[in-house]
Amino acid sequence: MNDKLANHELPSEVQRAPFWADARMLAEVIRVLTASADMGRDHYPTTLFPQAEAQTGACTSRDLHGDDRGGVARASVHALAAGFPTAADQSLNLLSGELVEV
Repeated sequence: MNDKLANHELPSEVQRAPFWADARMLAEVIRVLTASADMGRDHYPTTLFPQAEAQTGACTSRDLHGDDRGGVARASVHALAAGFPTAADQSLNLLSGELVEV
């Protein structure tokens, strides 16, 4: 486990990058966190936790939604590149189609 993650510190990759997207999935829910020069850098470290605290679970449709997770993260990149605001923390429920900003 990276000590910086356990201490809720920004990894050096996030500190250096002009934009960072982190897509996480449990069951049918995708959570996408983004950090850019303008927003999200203060919020992102609060979402980090030690591996021992990670929730375990399985996606009911197995790995079929890995591309969906990447697609949601890519949408944030495209929005930022086009000059649109991006949400620092959003959650997409694939079964209900509900997208919420956390």
